[in-house]
Amino acid sequence: MHSGRTRALHERSHAQDLRDKRAEPYLALINWANQLLEALDELDEVAKPYLSVEEWNVSPDVDNLLDLYASDLIHVRYVALRGKLIGLVATDGPRLPKLVTWTESDGELGNVRVETGSAWSDWPARAEARGQLKDDAIGLIAQVRAELQGRTSRGYFIIWRLS
Repeated sequence: MHSGRTRALHERSHAQDLRDKRAEPYLALINWANQLLEALDELDEVAKPYLSVEEWNVSPDVDNLLDLYASDLIHVRYVALRGKLIGLVATDGPRLPKLVTWTESDGELGNVRVETGSAWSDWPARAEARGQLKDDAIGLIAQVRAELQGRTSRGYFIIWRLS
């Protein structure tokens, strides 16, 4: 009985320590996602048809902390979002988005695959992708929030944004 309590206390302590270590990179990730949402809102067929590389980038320090401490679910959602965004970044030529797909069951990931998508060369395709990417960014923020809250979260997350 004593060893069971000790083990449970150790597991709770480890989980809290991990949440504490994730807080800083997750906050930076949420800030980046919010800036990304603003940048996606600013996209326009004529004035700003693509994102800048700076809007796509995440600082190397934050990227490293996410590699070290992010859960598999947060990490896959993050790289999936960034992979899709490649198709909307201004470069010398068209870049193809990288599409990450996976299955999810009870917080566990499976069947993670990466494929190359088609170019979003015209505005209607970029506008449609922009809508999907905004949903993905909001979903990433919701997942980070739910994970940091742990067992107290019911997974409800509503965000309002006006462009």
